[in-house]
Amino acid sequence: EKLFLLTGYGCFTEVRFKDVQAFTKRSESRIVFSRSSFEKKLKSEFGVHYQVSLTQDYLVVHPVGQDRFWPNRIQSVYTSFENYFRGRRIPLGKHDYPLVALVFATRAEFDEYSRKNGEKIDRNIVGYYSPNTNRIVMYDQSQNGGTWTRNLDTVVHEISHQAAFNCGLHGRFADTPRWVVEGLGTMFEAPGVWDSLNHPQQVERVNKGLLGLFREKTVSRNVKGWIGDVVVGNRLFEKDPEVSYSSSWALSFYLMETQPRKYVDYMKMLEGLPPFKKYPAEKRVSDFSQAFGDFDRLEGLVRNFFTRFE
Repeated sequence: EKLFLLTGYGCFTEVRFKDVQAFTKRSESRIVFSRSSFEKKLKSEFGVHYQVSLTQDYLVVHPVGQDRFWPNRIQSVYTSFENYFRGRRIPLGKHDYPLVALVFATRAEFDEYSRKNGEKIDRNIVGYYSPNTNRIVMYDQSQNGGTWTRNLDTVVHEISHQAAFNCGLHGRFADTPRWVVEGLGTMFEAPGVWDSLNHPQQVERVNKGLLGLFREKTVSRNVKGWIGDVVVGNRLFEKDPEVSYSSSWALSFYLMETQPRKYVDYMKMLEGLPPFKKYPAEKRVSDFSQAFGDFDRLEGLVRNFFTRFE
């Protein structure tokens, strides 16, 4: 048994009951520290080689001298996230805490920070959103043999996670199905989603890489029951990442393009799941069926929908 404590900085820590001698609830109100307090804390945490830049929604920790580069790009992607939903008349909640993004100078610093915070990060992961700390964590790949394009892909994907968990689309402490989380994240990788002003056509909202995988792995093989495989649990992500990510994207993109209200209502239902409790497979299936109907019929509709992009 353990207790989760949420701090005024938006991070939570675990306290095991066996280590607690006594506790007292001091207040009914929740304390959220100010942006200036956040800034001081981050400056103290990351030292003189990093600076903290403030934008409308973010505190961005980045290497000294890059204040004209990272903060504006991170803020612009977040603003695009808000505009995407507002343009569809879908209200978003206001985040309770100033949002934090960490950009390390090197892969080694990224790995060391992740290790100290108990995050198990695979070597091929170049950035992530941590629900525990409520921070985006990444490193500057353009300074480490990579490209700005990969930086941008990481920023877009992880900001979509952070925004969704802070604006009422995902429950930060609930057992949100991974297909929903990754489906939304991969959907935002397309230029037509995160930069719709310059890419206004529907075809530009398509994640072309994942559409190709979806056709190869699922459509061309005439796979039946793939929606059920995705909805029922998270194991498919460990078993076959290409199938799970492409299927999650295809299902999410179809629902957002054709049934946005139902899709967002479904996500808000998930946001209300009990915190820190498992979401059973049978409940996942029944909730999805109630929201979107028969699985077999929906598979046919999804397949037909994507023929327009051939």
